[in-house]
Amino acid sequence: MLGGSFWLLWKRSRSVEIRRVALVGDSHSQALFPRLRPRLEAAGLEVVLQESKPGWSLDRFVSDGVVGRLKAVRPDLLVVSLGGNDRPQEDYETKIQAFLAAVDTLVVWNGPADTSPIADATVATAHDQVRNRLSTLLGPAFFDAYPWTDSGHREDGVHFGSNGYDRWAQALTGRLLPTSQPVLGSRP
Repeated sequence: MLGGSFWLLWKRSRSVEIRRVALVGDSHSQALFPRLRPRLEAAGLEVVLQESKPGWSLDRFVSDGVVGRLKAVRPDLLVVSLGGNDRPQEDYETKIQAFLAAVDTLVVWNGPADTSPIADATVATAHDQVRNRLSTLLGPAFFDAYPWTDSGHREDGVHFGSNGYDRWAQALTGRLLPTSQPVLGSRP
């Protein structure tokens, strides 16, 4: 689990009103965010930044200056939809902690997605590794997409058809807009 700075942000979430949301993600977010954004806006939230970069990892977003862009728009909540392009090394947790400390806002980390049996074995293994490490590291700030992305894959075994992304967006919306829990409530 993350140390003091994460828990301070989590505790603070109970008294911070979420009004401004930023969305940052990889290729899945190109289909997921257009389904998620109208739901957030219908709930009265303003999406102040939306970035979808196919094939990008956390390292690439950081080196491209996403932290500065996030600080410029000052979201109350950041939804990160990354992990499928990460190949976690020994310093993976350190990089995530540094990113979270730098953005200094509430975060829900979505994904990576589950893969189908036809997916490349290296990709499937990486998704499993990232999922396990993020779950352990982020605890309640991690949204486990696997239960919602276990079917509906396209021919690459990684991405989804419309129904798959609709299902995922609905589940993520339920996590972000719970009726009686704080944003960082328990996992589904």
